Order: sequence, then C-alpha cells, then structure tokens
Amino acid sequence: MKPQNPKRATYTGIFLRSETKRLKNRHTREMLILLVIKDQFGTTVLTHTWFTLTKEFKSVSPTPGDTIQFDACVENGYLVRPTKIINKK
Repeated sequence: MKPQNPKRATYTGIFLRSETKRLKNRHTREMLILLVIKDQFGTTVLTHTWFTLTKEFKSVSPTPGDTIQFDACVENGYLVRPTKIINKK
C-alpha cells in the first residue's frame, strides 16, 4: 500500500489566544488556538485547532478576533504543517 500524499488547501480561522502548554516530557511549547476553521469554500471543517506558535504565526502579530488565513494538510482528521500565514484582520 502506497502512503497517501495529503493535499494542501487554504483555510481560515479566528484567533482566540496563545498560551504555553506543558508537554508530557515536562518541556513547554507556545501554542495558539484558532476557532471555526473553514475551507476555501466557506464550509466549517473544525470547531477549533491548536498549532505551535511558530515564527511565521508570530510575524502576523495576531490579536484576539483576527481572521487568520493559512495553507495546511489534513492528516488523520487533523490540520498539520500550516504555511503561508496571512492576518486578514
């Protein structure tokens, strides 16, 4: 069986907040939560999702309520590897 190559698509979500989460190995990671994730057709695909707060997310300087547009892959029901992040305010 060949591994599936997930397709990238464009999504939008509403930035709620960022916070530091403690991982199982006692390390911490800065995370952000996006609400109401919609695909490019306006269909809601997730109620919320957590992403690691990367340099690319920090560069758009989101504030609560901002609409963030990004490209991501869907793997096992999760959005992964977000790129091309734009703050649409």
